[in-house]
Amino acid sequence: MNKGRPLVAPSPVILYNGNMESHLDQVLAYPARALATCGSAGLNVVPVSVVTKEDNSLILYDFFMGKTVVNINATGEVALTAWDGLVGIQIKGQACYESSGDSYNKAVTVMRGRFPERTLRGIIRISPEAVFLVSPGTEAGQQLV
Repeated sequence: MNKGRPLVAPSPVILYNGNMESHLDQVLAYPARALATCGSAGLNVVPVSVVTKEDNSLILYDFFMGKTVVNINATGEVALTAWDGLVGIQIKGQACYESSGDSYNKAVTVMRGRFPERTLRGIIRISPEAVFLVSPGTEAGQQLV
């Protein structure tokens, strides 16, 4: 169901302003997200439901990410795609896995309140390096930042 959203993205000039922070905010706003990694556990793509922003990084929460964590620890390379209908972006960057420290401890407290039935094993901090348009049209694949 489309809920009145456009099926084809308008020009990136209208939709995107070239500012990395605004693209990070878009990732938070889009209802669908998937994280891709490749490393010693092989190619792996997982749905991502909980994402927050901290400074210039995206934070993902590890409740169930076995192969993802193995790959991040092996290479650190990730691609996070976020979309709504046919409108979306892909952020490529470096990730690190944290299972201790201030950010992790704060996340444990917050996630325990939001998801008491889950156990937070760690957080994935993504430092974005590039943003690409993944919407159909002549600009598909264009690097935005």
